[in-house]
Amino acid sequence: MGIAIEYKPVLGLRRVMTFSWTWALLVSGTLMMAQQAPTQEVLTNDSVVKMVKAGLGESLIVDMIRTKPGKYSTTTDDVVKLKQEGVSENEIAAMVARGSTESPTAPPASQPAPESSSSNTSSEPPCPAKYGAYYFDGSAWKEMSQVASGDIAGKARPFGAKAVARFRDAAAPIAVGESPKFCLYGGTQFSRNIVIAAVDVKGDHREIQMAHAGLTGSTSGIPDKKLQPIEVKQVSDYAVELWPKSPLAPGQYMIFPMGRGAIGYDFGVKAAGGF
Repeated sequence: MGIAIEYKPVLGLRRVMTFSWTWALLVSGTLMMAQQAPTQEVLTNDSVVKMVKAGLGESLIVDMIRTKPGKYSTTTDDVVKLKQEGVSENEIAAMVARGSTESPTAPPASQPAPESSSSNTSSEPPCPAKYGAYYFDGSAWKEMSQVASGDIAGKARPFGAKAVARFRDAAAPIAVGESPKFCLYGGTQFSRNIVIAAVDVKGDHREIQMAHAGLTGSTSGIPDKKLQPIEVKQVSDYAVELWPKSPLAPGQYMIFPMGRGAIGYDFGVKAAGGF
């Protein structure tokens, strides 16, 4: 006596298997697309030099430095080399401001910064949400110009030598009072590194010492006697306000956002009753 066995396909199992294969194909395809997607280029010193030599406009290069991931080396020697390669002051300044970051740090210019909560007047307008430095004239923030050293010169001295950074013109284009207030917009690194330093007027230019070597050893950086004690306040993720702790003497000064004497924002301090 035989036993008859009737075979019936299990439709539910077939649906599950079909769904599983479809899901596997979708995941596999997504992973392949992700692997094939190009990674965003990280700009470097060489990238900027390449764009300059290709004849791209300064404004385009500066915009790319500010908005694309970058990894820049901006030591004194690097800045001098960039200058020799034809990179403009504005392009170098943008690289210094960005520093070495894998992703953009500055927000779009249209994003407003929170209103300052400084100890001055509550009606004071916030720092402009545009990359750069500004001084407060009592009613509004005014944009400052940026200047880079034209060259790094070595000077021999008895029993030693020093290196100085030279800046064009004998005076800054703006003059402020003895207790000025400034703001910088464009990077959170400002609050840790920013300095205000007095610079020496030498004929038709200004200069500041960057390194010194003598019988007892060598030092690098701006001399302490040139640094002015300042207060720095972070007013947003991208802006700081700063002011000297005590009135500045008449003369020429520079704000160095990165604490180095190569690129900065210059200003003069008026003497009482004139300049």
